[in-house]
Order: sequence, then C-alpha cells, then structure tokens
Amino acid sequence: EVPRWYTEIYHPLNWTLGISNDWFVAAYAEAQRRDLDSFDNDSGAQRGRFNRKTARLGVDLGQPWGDLGELRLGLTQLYQRTVPDVVAAGFEALDAPVSVRESGLRAAAVLDQLDYANFPQHGYRLQAETVTGRRQVSGGPAHERFTRFESDGTVAWSWGLHTVNLYGRLQRAGASGTLAPTGQQ
Repeated sequence: EVPRWYTEIYHPLNWTLGISNDWFVAAYAEAQRRDLDSFDNDSGAQRGRFNRKTARLGVDLGQPWGDLGELRLGLTQLYQRTVPDVVAAGFEALDAPVSVRESGLRAAAVLDQLDYANFPQHGYRLQAETVTGRRQVSGGPAHERFTRFESDGTVAWSWGLHTVNLYGRLQRAGASGTLAPTGQQ
C-alpha cells in the first residue's frame, strides 16, 4: 500500500525549431506516502518501521518524438521526511526523523511502443531519468552534490493465447562532495 498522488499540466508551445514544432512545457507535482521496514544485516532482526513522505515539484521543457516517445529537460525539487513509527530496543540511534531536500536539473526520455498501457501484448517501453544537483540532509554539515539515475523497461510479446511480459529496473545514486554554505569548497 503506497498511496501516491500525481498531477501534470502540459502546454504545447507551437515553436518551430528545426524539423519539429511540437515543443511543450509541463509542470508537475507528486506526493507519496510509504511505510518502510529496516532489518539488522547481521542478525536479521527488525530494527524498526518508518513512515516516509515524499513531495516532488518540477517544470520541464520537452519535445515529443512522434509516436516513439518524448524527451524532457527541466528543474525539479524533492522534499522527503522519514519518521520512525516503531524502533526496536538497542537501535535508539534510528529514533530521530530525517529530512532530505534536493534541487536539481532533470533529463528524461521515454520510448513507448506498447500496444496497451495496462496489459500489453506486444511492444516495449523504456524510460530513463537522471537528476543532478544539490542535496541537504537534516543534521548534515551543508549541501552536497548528487547524481541519480533511474531506468526501467518493459518488453511484451504474445503467441496464440499466451503473453510474456518482462520488467526490469536499474537505479544508481551517489554524492560527489560537500558544498560550503557560501558556495565555496
């Protein structure tokens, strides 16, 4: 159970740049709530249950690729707060809420050739997004630079009454250094 709310406003710009005149601007907002369980690596004992709330806002400039997909470039803000609901004895260090704030530049691409969105029988869909920017974690010294990459894909094919649908996901994130509050390193 992961309640999620997402909305987007999409406005065509009717720009004529090169071979395409289908440029658009899109603004979006997202809110999500998720319960997370944490376990000790050595013993496997549950360390606690946490509640994570995430909010994301952004604006993109993009271009559709006809019937193939779309490309977007934009700015994004992410706010995330993780609060412990229950923490097991001996793990009191996990008892404090953690807040994260990210600001960054986002690039995203989608290639969508599925015949149906919910139960595809033929085609593929690939989606990739990378965000690079600044992150601040509550209790942390200052802002740090980060880069995050997420990609997922679906491939579906059918023969007769049978359909195979494969899904894969790849994620990578990393921080590259601390920024001083004045912007000096």
